[in-house]
This record gives sequence, C-alpha cells and structure tokens, in this order.
Amino acid sequence: MKVFIDYMVGKAARSNLTSRIDMKVKEAIEKRFWRKEYMTFKEQMDQEFNRGIELETDKHLIEQICKKLKKDKSINIIAEEVEEPIEKVKGICDIAAGFAPDYDVEKIYEAMSSNKA
Repeated sequence: MKVFIDYMVGKAARSNLTSRIDMKVKEAIEKRFWRKEYMTFKEQMDQEFNRGIELETDKHLIEQICKKLKKDKSINIIAEEVEEPIEKVKGICDIAAGFAPDYDVEKIYEAMSSNKA
C-alpha cells in the first residue's frame, strides 16, 4: 500500500502494480493527444467540406444569374427569381457585365473572390 501511495503522490513506480498503472496512465495521455490531433484534423476537414459546398452554391447562383442576364432580365426581377437580396445580385451582375456575352461562371467567381480579398 505504501508503494501505491508513494506513486500517487508522484514518486516513481516501484512495484508490478504501480508499473502497470503508470503504463496505463501514459497510454491514456498519448490517446488524449492523438484524440486532440484527430479532432483538429476533423474540424479542418469539415471546414473544407463546408467551403466546397459554399463554393458550389455560389457558382450555381452565378450561373442562374448569368442565364437570366442573357435573357435581358432586370436586376430586380433576377433578385426576386433567385430569392436573393438585390445588393448581392447587383454585385454579381456588375462583375458579370465584364464577362458578357459569354458569362464564364469560373472567371466571374474568380473576379468576385479577388474583390473579397
């Protein structure tokens, strides 16, 4: 019992029991560090996944707006049809105007991204 109490107060493991306990404590600490790294990695992957969804959503919106611009629809009508705020649609339309009449969605998205930065 004295060896166990000594171990509990921070002294080195000196028996079979305290050596096994010490090994298990070290394993638990290593697992905790690994778990933290795993969670950090998982959070990064979740963020990348969400960015990918956001990117595709933005590109889809740009594509919808460009199709409507090709039909000469007004910004107000486009905003109503895509159910987005006029300011957002106007911003996309302003940038897209530089790419008329082809309206390359990738190039418009890149131009929007560089304006945000």
